[in-house]
Amino acid sequence: MSGALFCRCFVEVPMFKSLNRIRAAFARASRRRRTTRELNELPPEIRKDIGWPETAQDNEIRLPF
Repeated sequence: MSGALFCRCFVEVPMFKSLNRIRAAFARASRRRRTTRELNELPPEIRKDIGWPETAQDNEIRLPF
């Protein structure tokens, strides 16, 4: 019985690694969206000084992975 349990746990580990990678990708995408939103809310003078474009490319579709 313990051998079957060991095999079952061993098989599930790669699945958790994949889920962790997907979760991390979504977290990065969320941070990127938040940063873009905050930069777009800055006054135009500051955006120009830091080289941020006038209009962000909102029509671009990005997958987080």
